Amino acid sequence: MREAFRQLLQDKRQEYDRRLGQFRGFWTEALPQLLEVQLLEAQRDSTERMRSYLRSISGFHHATLQAAVNRGGAFKGARRIDLANDLAICFDSAIAERWGTPILLSIRERSQQFANDSVQLLQEVTVWVEERNSPNVAVRLKLHLDTVQADARNALEVSQDRTGELRDRINRELVTALERPIRTACETFIDSQLNKGRGVRQRIVDLFAEIGETVPGQARCIALPLLRNAVSDAAKSIRKLPIFQRHPLCEAEKVANELVAEPTPEVAVHSLLELAFPRSSGFDY
Repeated sequence: MREAFRQLLQDKRQEYDRRLGQFRGFWTEALPQLLEVQLLEAQRDSTERMRSYLRSISGFHHATLQAAVNRGGAFKGARRIDLANDLAICFDSAIAERWGTPILLSIRERSQQFANDSVQLLQEVTVWVEERNSPNVAVRLKLHLDTVQADARNALEVSQDRTGELRDRINRELVTALERPIRTACETFIDSQLNKGRGVRQRIVDLFAEIGETVPGQARCIALPLLRNAVSDAAKSIRKLPIFQRHPLCEAEKVANELVAEPTPEVAVHSLLELAFPRSSGFDY
């Protein structure tokens, strides 16, 4: 019976290792691919949002537009223009929508699935012991199973939602990164004497539109390492949970040597009769 139990544990450990490999593959392969896909979609969405924003300021008085160009892309008067900040907001809002769903949702669902896998394997071992009438070992395994099930429920709370924090970080870094190229574009525009004379409004509108077309690609490159860091933080919080630190079968392996089949009352009486009246006596029991 002990040998059969050890073989069962070996099979379950192999199954656990297989599922653990799949879980690691999620973090090393599936999740990075998901980040890339979501960033591309965020880039497309933010491009449209930036175009809409730039159309909204294109109707401002030409003096306001001129003042924004002369000040490197930002001006606060009767109307406010801040290209670096406003374009950054267009992008980080698109990222925030995707961080919650599907990125964070995928992390939570996959973590919960692995936790449930651990519970299932231990349940199968516990049932095996119960069916073979070894109550002392079964009680210990049930207590351990209760602990593992509680740990699995706690896995639902993994990787707290840091969408707001992520948006702030992306916005700060984007604004800092965008200010220089926007200022450079405005200075080149001024040096070329394009900020005055007939048709200045349209030239400024075209300048802003050109800037807006380059920003989404720049923003995606800036946001990728930030998203990777956010995912790394989520992974660290997950690894701290007991369900991801403790092998679910360790307790079962500890009690393997204690596994002894205890006879039911019917089996016990049958054994006593066999001792008292051997089959060679001809007694029919």
